[in-house]
Amino acid sequence: MEMKECACCHRLLPTSSFTRNKRNKDGLHSYCKECNKEKARQYNLSKGKDYLEKYLNKQKESGYYRYGHGAFANMKKSAAKRNVDFELTEEELKEWWLNTADSCFYCDSTIEEYIKIRDFVLSYCGTNELINYIKEHVYNKQIYRRIKTMTIDRVDSFGPYSVENIVKSCWICNSLKSNKKSKEEMVDEGHKIVKVIKEEMNNGKK
Repeated sequence: MEMKECACCHRLLPTSSFTRNKRNKDGLHSYCKECNKEKARQYNLSKGKDYLEKYLNKQKESGYYRYGHGAFANMKKSAAKRNVDFELTEEELKEWWLNTADSCFYCDSTIEEYIKIRDFVLSYCGTNELINYIKEHVYNKQIYRRIKTMTIDRVDSFGPYSVENIVKSCWICNSLKSNKKSKEEMVDEGHKIVKVIKEEMNNGKK
């Protein structure tokens, strides 16, 4: 039986314990299968996770989940789940997003204003019932607390996913509108909500 020493654990093992590697003179990998498996596990625990995190961050920064393929695929799944028509192409979605002002259709908050409002609500410890309701119900999941871009909402909640029926919306307005309020109702309510929150923010600075 042919034997070979593992360059990692230094055990003398049968050549069947090594995978093939044409780059080595003996045609076998320097590490045994067991050491290779452990090496791969350690990689996944360190550099592998770092790479995955960088990859996901790159996708977010490139718009993958806002208007790219990720957003398009999620919207298409949502349309099928809700049994509504889907009349968008990836190109239309991207063009619409990049040419639409980055502010909420309902409350007019810019993305910078929304992030300040979100952070204030999440750290709020006062007694205002509206703000506490938003903190408890709009931000009831960690994924919602991390939103830092405008979201996409259908103006007519029973209408199709189409360029004519989608708008950019902050998460607060998107969540509260749901399919229970009309465009006009949410525009009115959105401005009132932002006014209440901003007044409370200003009171805290005094």
